[in-house]
Amino acid sequence: MPLRPLTRFALLCAALPAVARAQALEELPPVEVVSSRYPADSIAQSAFGVTSLTRQEVQDLPQSTLDEVLKTAVPGFSLFRRTSSEAANPTTQGPSLRNLGPNGAGRTLVLLDGVPQNDPFGGWVYWNRLPPALLGTVQVEQGGGAGLFGNNALGGTLYLTRHQPEHVAINLQTGDRQTHEATLLSQVEADRFRITTTLHEQSTDGYPVVQAGQRGPVDIHADSRSFLAESGIATTLASGTEVTLRGAWFEENRSNGTSFTGNRSKALDLSLGLRGPAGEFRWEGLLYYQDREFASTFSSVNAERTAETPALDQYKVPAQSLGYSLTATWAGGIPLPVTEEGSRLIIGMDGRWIEGETRERFRFDTGRFLNHRAAGGEQWLQGFFAEQTWQLPDDWAVTLGGRADYWRLSSGHRTESVIATGIPLLDVDFPDREGVVANGRVGLAHTVTEGLILRGSAYTGFRIPTLNELYRPFRVRNDITVGNAGLEPERLTGVEAGVTWDPDKAWHLGATIFWNELHDAVANVTVLEGPGTAADGTVVPDGGVYRQRQNVSSVISTGVEMQASWKPTSWLEIHAGYQYTATEVKARSAGLDGRELAQAPPHVLTSGITWRPVEGWQALLQARYGSEQFEDDLNTLVLDSYLMWDASVSFQISPQLRVSVVMENVFDEKLVTGRSGDGLVSVGAPRWAGVRVSWAF
Repeated sequence: MPLRPLTRFALLCAALPAVARAQALEELPPVEVVSSRYPADSIAQSAFGVTSLTRQEVQDLPQSTLDEVLKTAVPGFSLFRRTSSEAANPTTQGPSLRNLGPNGAGRTLVLLDGVPQNDPFGGWVYWNRLPPALLGTVQVEQGGGAGLFGNNALGGTLYLTRHQPEHVAINLQTGDRQTHEATLLSQVEADRFRITTTLHEQSTDGYPVVQAGQRGPVDIHADSRSFLAESGIATTLASGTEVTLRGAWFEENRSNGTSFTGNRSKALDLSLGLRGPAGEFRWEGLLYYQDREFASTFSSVNAERTAETPALDQYKVPAQSLGYSLTATWAGGIPLPVTEEGSRLIIGMDGRWIEGETRERFRFDTGRFLNHRAAGGEQWLQGFFAEQTWQLPDDWAVTLGGRADYWRLSSGHRTESVIATGIPLLDVDFPDREGVVANGRVGLAHTVTEGLILRGSAYTGFRIPTLNELYRPFRVRNDITVGNAGLEPERLTGVEAGVTWDPDKAWHLGATIFWNELHDAVANVTVLEGPGTAADGTVVPDGGVYRQRQNVSSVISTGVEMQASWKPTSWLEIHAGYQYTATEVKARSAGLDGRELAQAPPHVLTSGITWRPVEGWQALLQARYGSEQFEDDLNTLVLDSYLMWDASVSFQISPQLRVSVVMENVFDEKLVTGRSGDGLVSVGAPRWAGVRVSWAF
């Protein structure tokens, strides 16, 4: 579906102020249906190390996409590969924290007002679906295991809330490489209802993803275009119950760097949120439906990069998801003789049903695809959870929680046939599987003196392999990875201890040490190096690699995080963050056992300096360093270290209007994002400069 013209968007922006002025005179209280399972602003929740960003902090940063914002704000955050979501294949955009086995599905749950944003089929996240201008707050919980949310949250949880403008908020951005972005948020009150609307449009001509010197005639820019439209209606009933109904449509089109390779994505989201009146007891419910359709094409390119041959056409990958949650919160909860104000008990249940299938054409010969494949299945997850936090005398707090989850994989199938005749080549029904997993976490926090907090926690978690990992193959140039219907669920055990110290208003210091072991970790394991033919008949070209998703015995990630900020005056602020992780794969295969984890840099350092010379002006300079990391599971392909600089200069013209000049990769650093088995090197975005305008009224 073609991208809507930006001019149409501008006309809508011009028309909406009049609509906003037509709002009812009666001012209604804000209606926000946000799960009470989000981190609370209390010492009890500080046991699990939450990093929070306000809307203003996000808006001040020069980065244009949320994933790049998070890479700068949280050193432990990454996608599967270094590539920004601006140019990355969506299937590589799964988020990871603390180098806990980065993969395409990610091991971090992303929630927007309580609704999971991880793709039902593959677990990845459409980051263009979450523009920074849409967001109100961003909270990142590193670790925590299954916690209150279960599947996918084993490595951490990213909590997002929508911004609710007073009337209308407009964000416009334009810059190099024909990059344009526009976001409109509006809120109108009519009688007892509050109606919110969001429109977001993004386009960029992108850049070549193959390094200079290796490009050939087949190489083009990796571009992207996306459109988001959503609307919600909220009200408070006479009983005090808050009700929010929301619908959203998202579509995205990408080129992946050659004429034949690309992606198309469509997403429909519907949700209904209910929240009871505030008081000693409060209940809330959430029901959501998601419909996704994804398409992706892959090719094989000759060594000279003069000719491209189609290799795989995943022309339709539909998926649907239906989920719910019911939660009740009691102030105080289970009483203890010494319990103080601030204690609470949360209990509830949640569930999610997923169905998906990949439909693809493969085995290209004599100008056409010869065979057809369909593979997919269903997933069902049902969980029950409870968590109590106790605020105790002498500034102690204890959190104790647990979950029990039932999971089921069913209707797994794979069929292959000859396209021309319809003759079946393969018809396999995979056996249904099910299980029950129990997880828990405990956290302890103690305020030693004013400004000094010690904390510690231990937790377990789990993740059911996605339908993508179970059934779908993919290709990155000549490197091929296939699914595995026999994958087992992953299990996590983790512990951490930390300290935060605010000796005065100018200083903030923090440090956390952590140890995580991921059992039965799903990894892309090298099975065959080309040329050759794999057991399933896949032809692997010379220099190519054939990998399969397999469970390895475990992955161990041990490390330390540190943060520091210093604000000596009102016009100067300096901050820095650092993460060191040592990773080790334990596997039955001698070739993998003892290796470092792929896509996991040992050292990541971020820093920044903010200067406000006069009222209304702000200059920001940021740096991000990543050490060498391995591209592959066998640790034979090395990605170079990098140092990237970003900057912005902003001027607050009026309380409603702000203008910024932003620049990413100021010194045009070459960022190596990938290295294939045949020596082809992929690179990240070159220097980019643009102008950003934010207007609220």
